Amino acid sequence: MNTCSLILIGILILALSSSCTSSNSPGKTLDIILVDSVELEMDDAERIKMTSAYIIDYGGSPCMLFWNWRGKEMLMFYTDGNNKGKEVQLTKLNSMLNQFHIGNSFCLQNADTMFALSEQQDSVICFDLQGNVHQRWKLSGADSLAKNSYYLNAGLFYNLGAWDNKTRTLYLHNSFDPLTGTPAAFFRFPHFAVIHLQQEEAKLSAVFGQFPATYTAQNYQGISLSNNGLALFNGKLLLNFYNSDSLYEYNGSGKKHRVYAAASQHFNTDNTTFDLAHEADRDYINEYSMTNNRYASLNASNNSPYLFRIVDLKYERSNDDGTLNNPGENPWDIIVLDSNIRTLGSIAIPPKKRNNALFIPYRRGFWVASLLNSKKIYFYEIKL
Repeated sequence: MNTCSLILIGILILALSSSCTSSNSPGKTLDIILVDSVELEMDDAERIKMTSAYIIDYGGSPCMLFWNWRGKEMLMFYTDGNNKGKEVQLTKLNSMLNQFHIGNSFCLQNADTMFALSEQQDSVICFDLQGNVHQRWKLSGADSLAKNSYYLNAGLFYNLGAWDNKTRTLYLHNSFDPLTGTPAAFFRFPHFAVIHLQQEEAKLSAVFGQFPATYTAQNYQGISLSNNGLALFNGKLLLNFYNSDSLYEYNGSGKKHRVYAAASQHFNTDNTTFDLAHEADRDYINEYSMTNNRYASLNASNNSPYLFRIVDLKYERSNDDGTLNNPGENPWDIIVLDSNIRTLGSIAIPPKKRNNALFIPYRRGFWVASLLNSKKIYFYEIKL
């Protein structure tokens, strides 16, 4: 083979590799394929209307776990196999949750490690699906936390974190041993550290153990921590500020490590439909600008390779029942990012299809449950 042939082959390889790279470049619309749907076997769909949800592996089978904080009960359904759609009875667990007066702050690390905030007893409890309480922490010095927190996370740098929306404070409990990673090492450090947001100066003051730091929010108009604007993804602690296109990464000492300003640069490109039940939705997709006021949240899961940034544009609650003022102009825009916080593409979900929806990342796709008096949940796979 002569030199010219080798050069031509090299050029061809470069061209092909460039083509593959551009296919995942920011702005590309992702292909979404409906893989499965599950009809939940229950008498009353209202039981899961006001919930948070998780997908877990239980006894070797994937299950959907719902926490109905309004009805004060936990529900679980098989999503695969011979018992697909059937409910798993959690009688002992629900009895324990009622005993501790659990509110709407709840999180799941795995099937054997769950955390919740007690409304009346101002404490955090750790328990399992069988209703066994592993540990309980009293929240001394943070009496309002249990009643006002809307966020609880069990994966922040091996800490248990609870966000108090009323005082805008993030409490971290150093409770996990990064060396062993076992439940037996959970409860060694009894103290709480605090991140506090000073609204007047738009500063975040962080104290992680012995590492105090102060940093300034670039575009403070509120912080969306109370709406899952905080995520631990691929070893990165990421903050999503309300009304900002950037994602902020912080290291273990609370210092701002990196800003991903381009994480949402293409929000207004390729507004394609996302067909939740194979119906035409194009009438519900309108042109919009990302400079408009918006509500954003972050979704990540330890069993998913993607980070999802969900944006609800021009979000307004105009009616007593919580319906939107003009639902035709309020799609969800879901931006999919990879482990390097690189934007892969976007998906638009019209409000008609996602009213009161739950969005749960799982493996190479996600589950969606519309929960508008519906007993069906859908699993979609992302094709890059």
